[in-house]
Amino acid sequence: MNELKGKIKDLLIAGDLCLLSIDIQGFVVKALIIETPASNPNLYVDASVRVLFKETEVILVKGSDLQISIQNRLPCLVKSVQRGKILSRVLMQFDAFSLAALITTEAWEALNLHIDDQVWALVKANEVMISS
Repeated sequence: MNELKGKIKDLLIAGDLCLLSIDIQGFVVKALIIETPASNPNLYVDASVRVLFKETEVILVKGSDLQISIQNRLPCLVKSVQRGKILSRVLMQFDAFSLAALITTEAWEALNLHIDDQVWALVKANEVMISS
């Protein structure tokens, strides 16, 4: 499980849904949750939160042409890879945080990734969880 620490910067509420903008050392991560400040008093601007997402929910992109709908785009540096026959675990550095992605080994090879390559770690907003 990947874990980042940040502060809620903004909340957009519609019915029982809340789209959080979370500042993580100058980078904004979005989290779409089925909670509101009315149901969870810990949801307020400047609240400290932990941002959590599974390794299997990380999409890796090499290059800079990111014309896609995924808003959470974290610039990372590939630090190591644990290659398996089917799956590979890619360990990356995002600012002061370590992140991991679990991708197919075929995808690792197709991206032609190497240690110290710059990649984008993408995570859909509905795959992000938060905790106090």
